[in-house]
Amino acid sequence: MWLSSLTERPGLSRESTIESILGTRKSNDISVSSLGGNSCDLWMLCKNKGQSIARNFCCIGAMGHTYALAHGVSNGCRANRVVCIGGDGSIMMHLGNNTILSPLLDQTVIHIVIYNGMHSSTGNQPLMIGRGDLLALVEGLPYERKLIVNTADGVKKALRSVHRSALILVPVNDDTRKSLPRPTETPTEQKHAFMGSFGSNSKL
Repeated sequence: MWLSSLTERPGLSRESTIESILGTRKSNDISVSSLGGNSCDLWMLCKNKGQSIARNFCCIGAMGHTYALAHGVSNGCRANRVVCIGGDGSIMMHLGNNTILSPLLDQTVIHIVIYNGMHSSTGNQPLMIGRGDLLALVEGLPYERKLIVNTADGVKKALRSVHRSALILVPVNDDTRKSLPRPTETPTEQKHAFMGSFGSNSKL
């Protein structure tokens, strides 16, 4: 664990967490991001930095399915590490997927769960599990490694230290931009860019 404290308000926001992830990804990493704010933040940060989004698959409209989709990507890209960027609401919706897929050590999926205690994509309804109970639940999941971090440096260290079957839980505060842009490319355009990035350079 790389923690400062779990009793005070987290210093990281969702956006700063995703910025730390983007700054630490390896050049051949693939990422899969969950619907709503996670994908919107990632898209915005990539665009602001002039980076391509082609190596990220945005799970628009697939609430809770991000981790399973990441494993599907890993099946076709065994030589690449797949960084799954999900939320606490998503992990609670499909715990069965996590218990079945996380012990598969032949796949290189790193599961990063951003915990803000709410379902942000559907109106900020509170997540019906407290932080302590969520930590206890995470402890029982069969990932090879489980890390809890709440600093930008902790996110970077955790992501650099794992290669397969890992869960990185990141408690964040509820700070978000008032006007968060949505991806301007259609899902079909994003799909073609993602698939094309494995055979040629995409301009998205």
